Amino acid sequence: MFYGKNVGVVPLTDAAGITKPFNWPSHKGVDIGWYTTQYCPVLAWQDGVVVQKGYGGEVGYYIVVEHTYADGKRWTGYIHLAYAPTVNVGDKVTLGKQMGNATRGNTGVSNGVHLHLYLTKVVPLTTKYTWDTMLENSIDPVPYLY
Repeated sequence: MFYGKNVGVVPLTDAAGITKPFNWPSHKGVDIGWYTTQYCPVLAWQDGVVVQKGYGGEVGYYIVVEHTYADGKRWTGYIHLAYAPTVNVGDKVTLGKQMGNATRGNTGVSNGVHLHLYLTKVVPLTTKYTWDTMLENSIDPVPYLY
């Protein structure tokens, strides 16, 4: 199943709520908190390829996925994961499937268990991924969640 470039799945397996909305430029993503299960699996928003993973002091454990279309690409970032990601750069991920052991967590600078989700606008295919490029092109992901 593919929803096109403008819609992806809610990247969690439980009922969740927005605990902190998108607010450019101070909060360039949306925080999705827990309702039924704190540490639930984190799912791929759409099919894509892992372009970065790791641990950063502020973001904790994270995964960044690139989604490519005929006319451009975009990135999703999954931040504050509970564990070191078991996916590797270059691994393919599938819409609606857990990305390795990706689980909502509370790592890095975080106030409670949640997923911080980044989504970027569609950028030209020639645009190279960098963390800064992802942040500069971040948009509110909520209208793009199915």
